[in-house]
Amino acid sequence: LRLIFTGKCKEKYIIEGTDKYLKILRKYGNVEIFEVKSKYSGSVSNAIEKEAADILKLLRKNSVKIFLHLKGKEFSTESFSDYFGKLLF
Repeated sequence: LRLIFTGKCKEKYIIEGTDKYLKILRKYGNVEIFEVKSKYSGSVSNAIEKEAADILKLLRKNSVKIFLHLKGKEFSTESFSDYFGKLLF
């Protein structure tokens, strides 16, 4: 499993929650963490384009890709686990 994050999280509760889930995930297999630095330099669209280029470099060609976004579909922990499990098996 390869997780790619954009920007550095500064919210303690998010960091603690992420660490908790990573600990659980690592019981089931290898987990790689990558952080793409924020590229904001005046233009949001320019920053997104630069960050996207960095993310694309980290993606494996034949891998399943799941993108998480604030405005995306919401899952409970259980339903996301089911969805993710179906993709893997």
